[in-house]
Amino acid sequence: MATILLIEDEAQIKKFLRISLEAH
Repeated sequence: MATILLIEDEAQIKKFLRISLEAH
């Protein structure tokens, strides 16, 4: 369970970084 949460967290972070990069 914990590993799945970490993987999902990483995916969310990557999406956020990609969005913030596109915003610039």
